[in-house]
Amino acid sequence: MKSIIIYNTKSGNTEQLANKMGEVLQKNGHEVDMYRDKDIKSQIQSNDSFFDPYDLLVFGSCTHAMAPARTLKSLLKVIKKQNIQNKKLICFGTSGGPDMWKKACSGIQKRFPQLEHIGDIGCVERENDGAIKKFEELVQNLQ
Repeated sequence: MKSIIIYNTKSGNTEQLANKMGEVLQKNGHEVDMYRDKDIKSQIQSNDSFFDPYDLLVFGSCTHAMAPARTLKSLLKVIKKQNIQNKKLICFGTSGGPDMWKKACSGIQKRFPQLEHIGDIGCVERENDGAIKKFEELVQNLQ
C-alpha cells in the first residue's frame, strides 16, 4: 500500500507525530511519502494526478482557532479541486487543550466526504503515545 502524509506544524509537535506515524506505516509494509503543507502545494497544483499512486491519505494539523491551520486549509482547497476517489483517509491533529484536536480533524474530514474515512487521532501537546497506539490499530485494520 502506498501512503502519503501531509501536515502543518507550528511548534514541531504535529511534525513529530507525523514522523512517528510514518514509521508505523513503514513497519506495516507501506511505502510512505511525507510532506509539510507549505512544501508540497505547488507540486499538487501543477499535477492533476498527484494523488493517483496513493491508497491512503493522512492529513494533519495543529489546531488554530478550533480548526486546521490556515496554510493546511489553503492546501486542502487545492487538493479538493482534484477529483480524488477510491482512497482511504486518516486525519490527525494536535492541540494545547483536551480534545481540541478533534476540531482540526473534523475540519479536514468534512472537505472529503467521497473518501473512506478510517479514523482520527490526536494528542494534546507532546503526549502522543496514545495517539500512536490508536494509529497502529487503524493501520493494522487496513491490512
